[in-house]
Amino acid sequence: MGRETKRSRTYSADVAEEICNRLARGESLKEICREEQMPSEATIYRWLMPGGELHVPEFLVQYRTARQWQQESLMERLMEVAEDSSLTAEHRKARMDAIKAWASKLEAKRYGQQNKSKPQEIRVVYDDQ
Repeated sequence: MGRETKRSRTYSADVAEEICNRLARGESLKEICREEQMPSEATIYRWLMPGGELHVPEFLVQYRTARQWQQESLMERLMEVAEDSSLTAEHRKARMDAIKAWASKLEAKRYGQQNKSKPQEIRVVYDDQ
């Protein structure tokens, strides 16, 4: 297993801007945080957590905006994959399904499947004999 490096937990507007720009271009937070010069995912989540000791309100706004742009980027990537003639139909479908699944997790209201069925009621009947 690789050695863990000590990463900074201190908020930096420049680092935050880079993170948000990369998210907006379609990179995942995991990809970004793999780089040693970037804060860990845990630190980023602490910057986002309202009421937490490391919370940075302006970063939360930037991050939410970046995630919205990321959805647009994913939809563009979806179109690129759909038109990629170098892929077999099977590979194209698999990639498109993966992109759609990711996009649906980012904003279920807009890209996710709508489940409008009513919750089922379960009754437990005890038969005393």
